[in-house]
Amino acid sequence: DVVGDPALDPLGRLNALLAKSRQAKVETAAEAWALFETMFRPENLVLFHRINVAANAAFSPLLVEIIKQGVADGTFRTFDPEGVADIVMQFGLATHDVIAKAFAGGSDADMDIAIETLERRVRLYEIALDRILGLPDGSIRIGAPGYVRAVMTARRASPSSSVAAAASKARRM
Repeated sequence: DVVGDPALDPLGRLNALLAKSRQAKVETAAEAWALFETMFRPENLVLFHRINVAANAAFSPLLVEIIKQGVADGTFRTFDPEGVADIVMQFGLATHDVIAKAFAGGSDADMDIAIETLERRVRLYEIALDRILGLPDGSIRIGAPGYVRAVMTARRASPSSSVAAAASKARRM
């Protein structure tokens, strides 16, 4: 349980929770592609929203608890832990159009553009979260080197080789 890990301070807990989320996404990426391709179709925007509401209900309380711990011990500086958790969850929603455009285009070039855009966005979201929590830039790790590419190209890879290698790499990060 990352939230209550006494070996970690609140920043370590937050980064561990985000790392656990990254690892799960990389490990299930190949299997999740059928859902992603359906979910990101324009006619399925309501499905995308409903899935995000469910994810928010599961993940947001963990974020709130860790942020509250950080506020209590002075690691984080915010007056609204719930609001910060909402912002983190909104980051995922904000990537919808980039991913949907890559699926709609369908080409390797479209996917490469989406990957480059998402990698920049993840870095931007990390800096934004650092600043919202009163931390130095580079404190929060939403992504990791190769993470976006591993998830976004999992459908092209053979499940036994490339995804396993990406999952192994994500665990080492």
